[in-house]
Amino acid sequence: MFGAFERDWLARPLPTRADLLPAPGRLDVPPEVEGLPVPADRAPAEFPAGEAEGLRRLRKFLSGPVARYHRERDRLDLDSTSGLSPYLRFGIVSPRLAAAAAAALLSDPEAGAGARAWLRQLIWRDFYQARLYHPLHKAEAAFRRGAGPPGRSGREAFRAWCEGRTGSPLVDAAMRQLLTTGWMPNRARLVAASFLVRFLLVDWGHGEGWFRRFLVDGELAVNLGNWQWVAGIGEDRSPFIRLFDPVRQGRRFNPAGAYIRRWCPELAGLDSRWVHAPWEAESPPASYPRPMVDPAWAGGRPWNIAPG
Repeated sequence: MFGAFERDWLARPLPTRADLLPAPGRLDVPPEVEGLPVPADRAPAEFPAGEAEGLRRLRKFLSGPVARYHRERDRLDLDSTSGLSPYLRFGIVSPRLAAAAAAALLSDPEAGAGARAWLRQLIWRDFYQARLYHPLHKAEAAFRRGAGPPGRSGREAFRAWCEGRTGSPLVDAAMRQLLTTGWMPNRARLVAASFLVRFLLVDWGHGEGWFRRFLVDGELAVNLGNWQWVAGIGEDRSPFIRLFDPVRQGRRFNPAGAYIRRWCPELAGLDSRWVHAPWEAESPPASYPRPMVDPAWAGGRPWNIAPG
């Protein structure tokens, strides 16, 4: 379904700056504004508020890093993404402006491939938003719950996953980053979500709610759509259920283990050979949890699985 949506999206005239709505000249203030309590928690330092910061990030990304985006966007040890998702989430940066700026680079010999890959992520965002916007696709209908793989209550398993103490280093690093910063890279989200659903057998809805609670860029449509994609029950589901093996994913996208060492200091002293699978080391760190499940066990599940 996404393929058809993407083809239709790209067949339409791409937005230009002239297509953008003008900024309002004046915003009326209501006669009475009921005060709200000021949150005690400080906003994550990684995402300073304001349109100026969002536009600065857009310019910086499109002026250089976008040329490497299609090759490096899944790397967990590199700063290879735009960092714009919170600004798009709250409308601080217009997605049409971002799409227009990326589209202007599509014919660039150096930046074109990366710009196209990044533009595709914006199309995915539109795809999920369109599903929720359609009158016949309310949240309960477009994103059905209770249709995923067999679940179990697994309160302790879910709690360990939430707190980053599953004994699977890449998963734990991702979940600790989420609690600390309110954000994590897309590849880390996929691995953590797959681990909860495929390895721990916890219903995907619990994970979706946890992500949306803590993600600074958490959107209802996008979060629900991505979780159902992982669970294999979304409208754009594949005949194969992709299993994201945390060890293989870590060795591929974080080969030296820098991402794990940053968020799991208990493993900082491990050699790169063992940091992705500390249980294989001769002397695993005693302070790090033992793995909750055997990573090899999930491969024998009664589903048509394409390993990842």
